[in-house]
Formats: sequence, structure tokens, C-alpha cells
Amino acid sequence: MIELKDTDLKQAYAALNDEYEESQSAADTVSEHIDKVKSVADALFDEWQEELGSTTTRA
Repeated sequence: MIELKDTDLKQAYAALNDEYEESQSAADTVSEHIDKVKSVADALFDEWQEELGSTTTRA
């Protein structure tokens, strides 16, 4: 096995990779929240559409 010295470049890569992985995890969490909000919004709009269809106005 080849053993590499712990160079500045290697340290910079490791730090950037850690930040990337944390950012990816945060982005996944945000995406999950967005999906939940969209689901609730769709359900509310469907309910409102049904209510509009059953509401009558007097002329």
C-alpha cells in the first residue's frame, strides 16, 4: 500500500469534502421539507376546489 504525506492539498480536499457532504445532507433535508409543504398545499387546494364547487351564490 502506498502511504501519502498529509499535504496541504490533501488537507484542503478533506475539509472541502466534509463541507460538501454536510451541504448535501442539509440540501436533502430541505428537499424533504419542500416535498411535505407541496403535499399539504396540494391537499388544501383540492379541498378548496371541492368547497368552491359546492358553494352557491344567490343572484
